[in-house]
Amino acid sequence: MRITNACFHPGCFTCVECDKKLVHESFISDDKFNIYCEEDYNRKKACRCSYCKKPIAPKPGEKTVPRLRALGKDFHPEHFVCVSCNESLTGNQYVLTDDHPCCIPCYEQNFTHKCSCCQTRIGLDSKDMSYKEMHWHEACFACKKCSASLVDKPFAAKNTLIFCASCYDAEFASRCDACGETFRPGMKKMEYKSKKWHDKCFQCVVCKQQVGSKPFI
Repeated sequence: MRITNACFHPGCFTCVECDKKLVHESFISDDKFNIYCEEDYNRKKACRCSYCKKPIAPKPGEKTVPRLRALGKDFHPEHFVCVSCNESLTGNQYVLTDDHPCCIPCYEQNFTHKCSCCQTRIGLDSKDMSYKEMHWHEACFACKKCSASLVDKPFAAKNTLIFCASCYDAEFASRCDACGETFRPGMKKMEYKSKKWHDKCFQCVVCKQQVGSKPFI
């Protein structure tokens, strides 16, 4: 008998584990030309597929092992599949979800967020901009009133809508009853009955002196 560069007498062509004669039987050889019957090779030498847990062994008479190595594990090539749709991932891009591979379409459908503006999924090719429980495509992350991009800029939210600082002030900010300007964060606000003033605007209508905490009529 002859396999690659090794020669055997027919009587010597036996399994190294169980001594079974393999002249007319299926056999598997390792890289040192040790000959095994299929049962002993699968039990002693073959690694196991992480998907089906069965041995990964070459076909009878073949030397190469049809094994795919990914994620630090071994697979039969046909068993490296998407955790959601079971489609083959061999040669394709994938994303890990809880240590399980997932194809791009399934990942985008099941694990990405829906844009609060356009209501479509935020795919892996787009940056996910988020605020509290809301998410936007980078292109959709813009002021609701003037449409200016809010990426890397101050913004304010009203319910599920977002605005640049200027538009938010114009629409919603509290204003001084004397000068009509908005109250900025950190400004002192004077209130009396239903009206509000900046500290500098809370002054006597006759002499224009600031009233502050003084008695007034």
